[in-house]
Amino acid sequence: ADPRPPSLPADTRNVPTFVTNRGTRTSQLDYCFVSDDLLDRVSVVARNDIENWGPSDHCRVMIDIGPPRERIWNERTFLAECGVSTGSDGVAAVADLFEWGRNHQLRLAFNTGTEGQCWFQLDGGPEGLQYTFSVRTRGDVVVQFHWMTNPFNTSESREALRQEILEAVPTAEIPPDRINGRPPIPLRFLTEPDVRSAFLEVFTRQLARTRQATEVP
Repeated sequence: ADPRPPSLPADTRNVPTFVTNRGTRTSQLDYCFVSDDLLDRVSVVARNDIENWGPSDHCRVMIDIGPPRERIWNERTFLAECGVSTGSDGVAAVADLFEWGRNHQLRLAFNTGTEGQCWFQLDGGPEGLQYTFSVRTRGDVVVQFHWMTNPFNTSESREALRQEILEAVPTAEIPPDRINGRPPIPLRFLTEPDVRSAFLEVFTRQLARTRQATEVP
């Protein structure tokens, strides 16, 4: 603000956008709100100099929106998007999945693109990498049977894992012919803490078996 009205603190980043009927520019009354998707693409300028003020008692505000940028996914942006698609219960469930992944020393691998997806991966095991499941911001959990490695690279071991998942989440639908695919489970099936805990216990055991398979007899 130049000159800065006495009502604004010395370190303010606000600028006057309103003029009183006495011609005194005293305060900022106009604000621009944007969604997270636009946050890094928007610049706002108050045209509050005398020449460009205009006929209103509020000055002109110029909003410039730049071209789309590649979406950057991390825990913060991922949870924010889940809030839009699944509500607060879905956010709480995904936050719990993130916490479980960190507690088990998994790598949370986020993708890029318009839709967010996060893979929960173990860096270890007989083949150096084990897949568990991924979560998508649309509101589901994808069991990554297709990419699972030793000791879950056989039809017998994957079928046993499928049965464990169905026992933990009775509402899930995973046909037997999907044990070599990537079947989704709606996130709403995991919003109950007891069901979510049982689901995660299945993959806790999967991780333990994978780590044990690397041990030399």
